[in-house]
Parts: sequence; structure tokens; C-alpha cells
Amino acid sequence: MYKIIMSLICVFSVVTSTHAATFSLEYKGFHERMKRVHKGNFPQTELVFSVPQVNGCTIQSGYIATEKRQFPLTYNEYQRVFIPFDEELKNNRGLINIEVDGDGKSCGIAMQIRVKQPKQQYDAKQLLTVIDEMDAMFDKLHGFPMKYFRDPLEGLTIAFVANDEAYVEIDGQSKIADNGMLQISRQTLVNSHDISFSTEPLVISPYLKQD
Repeated sequence: MYKIIMSLICVFSVVTSTHAATFSLEYKGFHERMKRVHKGNFPQTELVFSVPQVNGCTIQSGYIATEKRQFPLTYNEYQRVFIPFDEELKNNRGLINIEVDGDGKSCGIAMQIRVKQPKQQYDAKQLLTVIDEMDAMFDKLHGFPMKYFRDPLEGLTIAFVANDEAYVEIDGQSKIADNGMLQISRQTLVNSHDISFSTEPLVISPYLKQD
């Protein structure tokens, strides 16, 4: 699953205790990236932030704080964190504070483009429009002139719940997921019609060319 680790905004201020650590990240870095996306038209896709699921980085709690207020940070079982797009938080130098079950030294924030609401069945043309939309969002995130120096997306990565024996059927031909994941290339979609999954995907994200 393609993710970008947001090292530029992860200016850590780590406070440790015997069993856990809290790391703080400047809200303005999140806001900068979300603002770029908000300027575009992306009805099928969204920009998602998460804490990668590695040892010592399981989220225990979280909150967003400024000098004058504090409120809980929402996250789910897959460690996706839901960051609001809020001009006031940026202006008031908000901080995202996340407590994890380890020392926090190996933790970070991942940024990923995903389909908003994955479905179990698609027309191939629908998924081609998803790829085009993801390409356009990448351009927004890269900005000028870097967007002209990247390769187009190769296709889509499909992720399922890890213990599912999942597969995709493309015009009646089956392809089994490997460890809960599989890729569908743009070219495959161009030459296909009907796409169906054995179960609803957990995540549909970009598939990039591997160097």
C-alpha cells in the first residue's frame, strides 16, 4: 500500500513514561497538505493520515491542543487519525498529540490517497476515473514544478482485512490476494469491463511504479 511518511511535519516533541510516550506534531503541516487537496475537485478520493502499525506505535489516546483549548483526537482500529481542516487551528499553532504504547522513537505519520467508500463491484471505467483522480491529487500535493517529474500511477492497490481469503474477478478471471493485498494495473482496466471482489476492500489506494 503506497504511503508517504510525513517526515517534514513530524517535528517530534516526545514525552516518555515507563510504559508509553506522547509525541507532538505541528498542525500546520497537516493543514498545508489538506489545503492543497481542498482546492481541487476529488469526489471519489480523499487524503488520509495514519500511524503505521509497528511495534511500540499502537495508539493509546490522542488530543489536539492550542494555547487556549484542547479536544480529543479521533482515530480508528486501523490507526487512521481524523485531522480536521481548520484555519483557526493553524493560526493558533495547534499541536497533534498522540500517545503510543512504546517509546515513540520508531513512530511516524503516514499520508495516503484512498478511495472514500470502497465497493465490492465496479465497472472498469469507474476505476480508471479513480486512477485519474488520484493522479490529479498527487499533482496538487507535489505542486509546481515537481508534478511534471513524476510517473503516472500504474494502477490501484487493493487491501482487504488481513485474514480474509480475498480475490478479485476481472471479466470472470480470478486473481487471489497475497497476504490481503493485490494490484490491478491501469492497462488491465483499459482492457476489461467488470470488476468484482470477493469481499468489500478495506482500502483502495494508488499503485506506483517500482524502481
